Amino acid sequence: MDQKMLDIYKQVKTYNYNPFYEVEFSQDACGYEILINGVPLHRYLLSGSANEQRIPINDHILTSGKQEIIIRLFPPQLSDQSWSPTLVDASKFKIKVIHHAPDAPTETYKQVFEFSTSNKPGTE
Repeated sequence: MDQKMLDIYKQVKTYNYNPFYEVEFSQDACGYEILINGVPLHRYLLSGSANEQRIPINDHILTSGKQEIIIRLFPPQLSDQSWSPTLVDASKFKIKVIHHAPDAPTETYKQVFEFSTSNKPGTE
């Protein structure tokens, strides 16, 4: 097994500049699951909102070029502890992909991608 891991490691390309990639996201009135290249990154199914969060994703990037991000949204839990059958008008989700140099402050990031769900009343 150790030799197999070493063989895989030898196939990894290295570069002079190795940026640190992260997803930055927030949600309101919905549960969610984020997958990067088919691998689960984060899941939240409880009621309430999540303030802006950042999670590193370098371990989920295995090749250069475009990456696949899947976001699954789930209906929220209601005040009576039951679950809504659909997303509600207040349901929102926003995600950004950012990168910066490993030794640079996180505030000096460059944005690569951004997506926000539409928030149109009556579009459950």
